[in-house]
Amino acid sequence: MPGNCFVCLKSSRRKICLTCECYAHDKCWGEYLQNSTETVTIVEDGEVGVYAPYTSQCPCCRGDINDVKPVTRGDTALGRDITLLIGYISFISVADDMGDLQQKFRYCKRMFNFFVKHYKTLIRKNQTTRDIFSERLKILFSNGWDLANLYHHQLFGEQLIPLSSRPPDTQEFANQM
Repeated sequence: MPGNCFVCLKSSRRKICLTCECYAHDKCWGEYLQNSTETVTIVEDGEVGVYAPYTSQCPCCRGDINDVKPVTRGDTALGRDITLLIGYISFISVADDMGDLQQKFRYCKRMFNFFVKHYKTLIRKNQTTRDIFSERLKILFSNGWDLANLYHHQLFGEQLIPLSSRPPDTQEFANQM
C-alpha cells in the first residue's frame, strides 16, 4: 500500500523504513541523504581518517536505516589535503637535517618526483599548498639546485627563471639528472 513521500508529500511506493510507515521517492530520498549524512575527518598522531556513518536516521521514527549516501572525493578532500601536508612536513624535516648539500639534492629529487607523480593535481588546486611548495622550490633553486626550476614547471606550469636567461652550465645540470 503506497504512502506519501515525507519530502514532497506526493504518493510513493518506496518504503524507506522497516519500523514505521515512511515512504520516499528515490530522488527525494537521495536529496535527504545528501543533506543529512555528514562525513568527518579525524587527525590523530599524524594519522588521518575519514569517518562516514554506516546508517542514516529515519526522519519519522528516528530509527536506523541501512542506506547511506556514497562517500565521494569531495567528502575526502580535507583528509587528502592533510595527508599531503603531513607528508610534506616530514619530508622537509628530514631534508633540513641533512648536512651534505648533494645528499639533500638527491633526497629532494626523489621526494619531488613522488609529489609530481602522486599529488600534482592536489598541490595545484589549493592556493596555500601551491605557495608552500613554490616557496620551498625557490629556496632550493637559490641554494643552487637547478632541478627546482624543472619541478616548479612540472607542478605549476611555469619556470622559476627561464633557462635561456641563465648562464650555460649544462655539465652541472646533466650531473644532477
